[in-house]
Amino acid sequence: DGHDVDMNVVTLTGGGDFIITQQNCLLANLPGSEPLPLTWTIEADNLVSSFNADIAFHYSDADVSGYTETSAFLGVAWFSEPAHAWIWKGGEVNAAENKIIVRNVSQTGKYVMFRRIFGDANGDGYVDEADLQQFADVWLSKNSGEFSKGTKQRFYNYNKNTNADGDQIIDEGDLQVFSDNWLNGTQP
Repeated sequence: DGHDVDMNVVTLTGGGDFIITQQNCLLANLPGSEPLPLTWTIEADNLVSSFNADIAFHYSDADVSGYTETSAFLGVAWFSEPAHAWIWKGGEVNAAENKIIVRNVSQTGKYVMFRRIFGDANGDGYVDEADLQQFADVWLSKNSGEFSKGTKQRFYNYNKNTNADGDQIIDEGDLQVFSDNWLNGTQP
């Protein structure tokens, strides 16, 4: 279906196989803006104690129709189970071959491709002061459930943290994800 994954293992401690599966649906509660309805899960045998790999996630022309095919707009995120948060990995976009290459991957788990980088609320391909102002506008916003699609609150709700009342809230965890992507992308 045009969504292959190429994995080049650079270093490996231990031995065994890697299994990569693809799920063709949009996961619930994804952060940010405009994820593709694809999830890749990378698993390793128990005998693999550590690894480092370059992974190419392929996409189709239809996946990016109407979007700029550059690293400023397209990228990959990985779900950190311990932090219970999506971590932006970015990647190098190769538009000629319809793929995003993420280098130095050392984590198994779930990966999702996004059409806009985390933090880039205004869609200019760069996380800067304009995006920070929009983040500040929603700081400490809360909602009894998932924030509505298309809202700035949903865009910035990366960690899906809840407060003592069980409300989702834009908090320090979301600020950390935003900070990790500060000045990410290509300056306009």
